[in-house]
Amino acid sequence: MNLYTFIFADELQIDYGNVSFGAEPPQAAGQSKGLDFVIGDVIPDADGYTVYGLRRTEAHIPQVWKARTKDGMTFSDAELLFELPPPDNRWLAGDVAVAGDRIFCMNCDCGNPVGAGHSFHVFAGTDDGGWSQLNSEPVYKGQDAFSLIWDGQQFVCYQTSYQPYRKRFADNMGDNIRRVLHIRTSPDCLEWTPGGSFGVDGPYLPDEQLITPDADDPPETEFYKFRPFRQDGFWAGALVKYISQPPILPKSGRFPHGPFLGCEWWVSRNGRDWQRPVRHTSNLDTLPLQSSYFMHKPFRVGHEMRWCLRDAVYSYDYRRRFYAYCPANAVMTTPPLRFEIEKPRLHVSFESVRLNKQGALRQGYLMAELVGQDGKTIEGFEKEKCLHKVSDATTLDLCWEGRTPASRADKEPAQLRLHFRDVRIYSLEH
Repeated sequence: MNLYTFIFADELQIDYGNVSFGAEPPQAAGQSKGLDFVIGDVIPDADGYTVYGLRRTEAHIPQVWKARTKDGMTFSDAELLFELPPPDNRWLAGDVAVAGDRIFCMNCDCGNPVGAGHSFHVFAGTDDGGWSQLNSEPVYKGQDAFSLIWDGQQFVCYQTSYQPYRKRFADNMGDNIRRVLHIRTSPDCLEWTPGGSFGVDGPYLPDEQLITPDADDPPETEFYKFRPFRQDGFWAGALVKYISQPPILPKSGRFPHGPFLGCEWWVSRNGRDWQRPVRHTSNLDTLPLQSSYFMHKPFRVGHEMRWCLRDAVYSYDYRRRFYAYCPANAVMTTPPLRFEIEKPRLHVSFESVRLNKQGALRQGYLMAELVGQDGKTIEGFEKEKCLHKVSDATTLDLCWEGRTPASRADKEPAQLRLHFRDVRIYSLEH
């Protein structure tokens, strides 16, 4: 069974209407038990998951830990694997990624001077030991907000960087630098492409290597911590944003920068080229904002995706996380899809029912047709033969007067064209 999620504006063909995209809020699922470190990586197996992450001692020395879980809520067999040596100055931030049977820990040491960038160091070992520091000199120097992952072929670092930019209000970096993002890759966590160090005082990476706010962002938006992960054929990531404020106002909690502008979902097909279809409707406000720093590969339990953010667990139904929506009449066509199950299922929500509207305001419909490679409706799969009126149904079986796409003699991929009004359309099982 394949799942197509209605979130990629660049591959959905909007034939009619003003279709927008959104994300449902995560649901509080309870408290975790037996976990006393921040999760960096999650490795699934037949019996559950092994999780790896970092914990700081009272002296702020990072330790690499692992534990086991079946459900992302109760953890057992916690084990200390390695404690980093004392740094030259002060350990700031770190992350853990697993590649094969080796665990990699990248941490940054507070720069001296700070404006020249923080020094990044890499340690590696296995569950059975053999831990050592891989670098003698800093791998590079940069900003302390980053996320490290192993994507199955190489390491990828989603690194906050600096860009000269005139800000209206100064923060701890002054009024001429803003935080932005860039992406680096490495085969060994030591040699990175693109390479080069950077700091508040320079040098700065070329603009073409940076991911920056655009014209739809508030002018002083800054990109800070970004936590991506792969799921069901695509990538999603949670981005924490900043915006500076008049210095006469108090600091944002214990932070000398910000305050926070919020957190936003990004999506990507390849983990490199990112889209922002839900920048105003990410619905992550139910999370304690700092928890967004600790997003990790989710645990899958039934239809739930679960994250353990510190001691709180949050979840989504993975089939009903992102959606396309139009309050008025709209027509939308998917890219070509292979229909491999007998009855495709569309996960939806009729908005007027969700909001408990009554009488004439209880409206909405959905019709579906199949479109062949010639761009024409496939005979027998016309929209009039697959009509769903407004109801409290959240899953719609797609069939055309008894016929299903799998019953076609021609098994070639086909496009699904949806005609709808006032429906949130989440995903299609096909």
